[in-house]
Amino acid sequence: MKMSKVIQCSFRLSVASAIALSLSSCDDIKSAVSSSLIKAQEVSKAIANGSESNVDSVSEEGFRDLVREEERLILIYFYSEASPAYKDLNKEIETTAEKLGSSVHVVKARYEENKEWAVKEGFQQAPVIKVYNKGKEIHSHVGPVTYDQLRSKVRELSPDMLSFFWDDEASPEEPPTIQTLDTNWLPPGVTRE
Repeated sequence: MKMSKVIQCSFRLSVASAIALSLSSCDDIKSAVSSSLIKAQEVSKAIANGSESNVDSVSEEGFRDLVREEERLILIYFYSEASPAYKDLNKEIETTAEKLGSSVHVVKARYEENKEWAVKEGFQQAPVIKVYNKGKEIHSHVGPVTYDQLRSKVRELSPDMLSFFWDDEASPEEPPTIQTLDTNWLPPGVTRE
């Protein structure tokens, strides 16, 4: 994921150079190149610090457009930094976005900045996770959740997308291996009666 951000950063610099060539004055060129370089430096620092997010922030309007256009499942995470579960849940959402890759589009919206939207969506507290498919809400969850729970829910909601799940667990066709225990399996100091 970090390499793609570096490529995007390089692309932005190339676009900035092309724009600069089309501008009429030296001041315009200087300003355009300067702002592009600042943005590129910010992205590079974020990548170096490991803080570049896999989850895009979205507004209500942007989300409505996304829901109309997106073919994949969309998972939206309404969060509040004031929530005690925020840091842990944010890590789980980031893991979900990273591991489920392009099969599920994961976005987030800050509850405090989107209270009117939250009321329209039918909730008045965060965290809330909603899943949309083909423009319709198909699942809603209030409260903390783990990556494994999210993965299971996505699997349940979209069984035709199972292939991307098996990279980090055993294939479903392979039954778990059952091993017999040694007769002396008890820990030291523990005896049978």
